[in-house]
Amino acid sequence: MKRIPGVCAELIRTSLLQSHGRIRRSYMPEQCALLLKEYSLRSGFSFAENNAFSPMLEYHLTMSTPASIAKIQDVGEELAARIYKLLPTFTTFDEFALKLKTKNLTYTRINRALLHILLQQKKSNMEEYIASGTTYARVLGFRESASALLSRMKKESELPLITKLSQAASLLKKRSQGGSSEERNAGDGTSVPENSLTGNSMTGRALAYRLLEEDVRASAIYDICFSSHAEPRMAVNEFQKEIVVVP
Repeated sequence: MKRIPGVCAELIRTSLLQSHGRIRRSYMPEQCALLLKEYSLRSGFSFAENNAFSPMLEYHLTMSTPASIAKIQDVGEELAARIYKLLPTFTTFDEFALKLKTKNLTYTRINRALLHILLQQKKSNMEEYIASGTTYARVLGFRESASALLSRMKKESELPLITKLSQAASLLKKRSQGGSSEERNAGDGTSVPENSLTGNSMTGRALAYRLLEEDVRASAIYDICFSSHAEPRMAVNEFQKEIVVVP
């Protein structure tokens, strides 16, 4: 694969927004550019930019306090104090981020912090997730030719393998609720040996489910803000999304 030097994700997103889905081939591998073009032609290119989250971000900031948001990932007391000093001047996400920028507070960090506030991602939670390691695997898509491999993974994986989000709660919580069963369901009827799973403590399972809940909540927030300025068909509830199967 051709190496693409010096191109960050923010540059790619900005380019896509400004060009209505067109992207310079030098910005990403050719196959990725072709997939983006196909998506654009099929459904109309669109995705949520920062300012789509402005109303929800302002609501979160208004309903919170400096002490509470100081506990959010990437915020801290200095940025929290500055946020509430300038909150009365809030207009949009992007403009507020620029106002918050100082010599010691970079624009990139501020953007991350505001998104973490929007998603309510606490620093203490993030530290627990990192310390606990990978606690589950969620399948988003696979090639049809790899279905046999997926079945084998369900049987032999050391991690809970989530294929149906609606069954994730029972999959991740079953061990922590106790019981003598030596097998656990993989989300679609396939049994997985209980003793092959890592993170079998109640704390590990609780952390795994909390992390999954945060993932689902982040997707819901994106869909809510995105659907406010896009066609309703473009926003699909996370529980309604199906696994992508590539022929």
